[in-house]
Amino acid sequence: MNYTVDFADGSCNDEKVNVLMCVYKEKISIVKTAVLSVLNQSYPNVELIVVIDNPERKDVVRLLDVLKVEKSIQYTVNKRNIGLAKSLNVGLKMCTAPYIARMDADDISEFSRVEHQLNYLKKNKCDIVGGYMELINENGKFIKKKTDIPVKDKYIRRLLCYKSAVPHPTWFVKKEVYDSLKGYRDIYSAEDYDFLVRAALEERKFGILPEICIKYRMSESGITQNNLALQKILSECMQRQYKSGKTWSLDKFKEYVQKNQKRLNYNKRFYELIKSPHKTAFNWGELLCSGQMFAEVRERLGSKIILWKDRHDYC
Repeated sequence: MNYTVDFADGSCNDEKVNVLMCVYKEKISIVKTAVLSVLNQSYPNVELIVVIDNPERKDVVRLLDVLKVEKSIQYTVNKRNIGLAKSLNVGLKMCTAPYIARMDADDISEFSRVEHQLNYLKKNKCDIVGGYMELINENGKFIKKKTDIPVKDKYIRRLLCYKSAVPHPTWFVKKEVYDSLKGYRDIYSAEDYDFLVRAALEERKFGILPEICIKYRMSESGITQNNLALQKILSECMQRQYKSGKTWSLDKFKEYVQKNQKRLNYNKRFYELIKSPHKTAFNWGELLCSGQMFAEVRERLGSKIILWKDRHDYC
């Protein structure tokens, strides 16, 4: 499908788009590739906003100083590492465009990403648009395409009952949505899920551009079992927040995690067993009879049903 904006009438050409990126420990060669993929977009009016969350990254500063001579770039360097959510909020304060696209510093935006997402957002009257991804390894080699996400608003909302439904590195968002929700909340590895839930509770409209928008770089190290266990507990918080119809306070999230410490430890054990290459018959029985296995199956089955309905426009 082609969602090319017709620049001839000047309808979209004069609207600036900010692309927000945070840099921490990514290799400078990878950061350069990511930055250039933004600066060389088909859409002409793009300004890159970079938050460097590591005061030691002089190499990134030198790179941006060179590039901003010819391209529109703003950057800031945090005095200390403050994490992704807070860094994103620092960057949001620097954004002045009516639209903000997100991108990670180790990913690569497709040449027409901004152009096509802007046009798709306008045509479909959306507030938040995502897109498909092409997964690559740390060396940039193709792994697979990530297209197993619903594209229609009503099915994206249904998927929020199970997990975050719009890939964060592909977001293209109206700035007024960020302003209304006061940016991200600092919830470890779930700040994007929380934002989507709060946006849904505000009746914001979602959409997915059914095109590859970015090349998403997969880390070989991956998420630790401790962090994955915590992420699953926080996902439950997001689901309960969404189903309750009201935004939870950060204290309520902390209280939920504290009350579920035993299950947090149990989930850690579950993911350690999943990853273990040497499982005994007892281990398999432990996995198959666990509550977390039921939760995993429920999420995957529910997601596949929603995706099937989205593809067939089943009501």
